[in-house]
Amino acid sequence: MRILLCDDNEAFLYHFGRAIMTEFAQREITVDLRRCDGGARLLEEIDRSPADVVFLDIDMPEANGFTIAAQLSGRPQKPLLIFTTSMEDLVFDSFQFQPFWFLRKNHLEELPVVIDKLLAALRQGQQEYSVVVNDVTRRFLLDDILYFESKGHYILLHTAGDTHRFRAKLDDIVAQLNSPDFIRCHNSYYINCRYMKTLDKQNVTLRAKKEIIIPVSRSRWQDTQDAFFRSKGSLKQ
Repeated sequence: MRILLCDDNEAFLYHFGRAIMTEFAQREITVDLRRCDGGARLLEEIDRSPADVVFLDIDMPEANGFTIAAQLSGRPQKPLLIFTTSMEDLVFDSFQFQPFWFLRKNHLEELPVVIDKLLAALRQGQQEYSVVVNDVTRRFLLDDILYFESKGHYILLHTAGDTHRFRAKLDDIVAQLNSPDFIRCHNSYYINCRYMKTLDKQNVTLRAKKEIIIPVSRSRWQDTQDAFFRSKGSLKQ
């Protein structure tokens, strides 16, 4: 899960980020959390890689939260939006942007409840992949998985922040997930279409901290191309 925090108060960003990471760690959920000190930085992060959740301060000097929310609402992959503010009188003004929640900075004790409601919303209609890694059962939201890679008798499951290695066959994972959001572009790679950035005859590039180049086999080129166009919201004619 990718989470962005946006606030012009550096001290609040640090402590709020730690509080969020603690809540998810207690639920044994891995998150990729990024702190942004303003709206411009937030939009750069969104352009680099879509976010699942954005915690957005309303009162910021350069571009306030409502201005940024209006820009986010026009994006094809709109994140769940949670406004954070000390100005409680703005709660009604925020409704036009259809936020998921409104979290008051002086009532952060409500954060655990917000996180639980957030996870319930994200999991509604989302699938998970569970696997035993080092004798521990790990759960991953499919949206958090960049790609599966087959190496010998093992699978490498790559997320934005980590790689998890376990014994399995890629054929079995493809059959188990059977997800329209993933495409097998190569005998050794099963990628999340959500992260596809560019495609040519030999490779597909995935958005991540650093762009990831995955080979595309000739026999799987057409299916990969069709998946690429679907991920961009327009089917190839």
